[in-house]
Amino acid sequence: MPEELKMGLLENGLDDLAFAVSQSLPTATPTQCKHAVKSLASGVALVFKEKLRRLDPSLLFEDRAAANAGDLATGDFISVGLDKARQRLATEGITLPNRAASRLRGLQNRRNRIEHYALIDTRDAIDASTASVLSVAVDFIEDHLGVATLSERELALLQGIRDRLSELDAFVKTRRQDISAPLVNAQKSSLVVTCPLCL
Repeated sequence: MPEELKMGLLENGLDDLAFAVSQSLPTATPTQCKHAVKSLASGVALVFKEKLRRLDPSLLFEDRAAANAGDLATGDFISVGLDKARQRLATEGITLPNRAASRLRGLQNRRNRIEHYALIDTRDAIDASTASVLSVAVDFIEDHLGVATLSERELALLQGIRDRLSELDAFVKTRRQDISAPLVNAQKSSLVVTCPLCL
């Protein structure tokens, strides 16, 4: 009898995030950059869907009226995408800060361009975007899913992501910006402009 392969929703998302991190290297090829962006978008969407599943499994279905336990068990249904998942989370009272939402829109635009047209970008912009979105994803997991709820395999994936992230210069730079009080003060007295490429 063939071996049954199983990976739960959150593990699937964390696996995509881990793969995105593994492709984010200073010497990344265009192919690695492309796969990092696509896996990152997929991983974030799956993490958001895990929260929707925990709230109410019907929230996963594009057409909530068609939601049923059988299709949910087999995964045989059209699920919401990243934007719709974010909208449904907001409807359920889970809103992301404006900065996080902007980063996710930038990722979605970049992924769509790659998926439907071509990779036209710079490595620096992709690295900065990847780092900032991973920051959003890790915070979301900790704040809205809870590390204590993760399985052993999910914890191992999350720890691997955290370990690798500490090595990414772009991620460290982004995290410092996120927690830097001087930036907040500068915004009060200066004009701060967001880069359209890396956000």
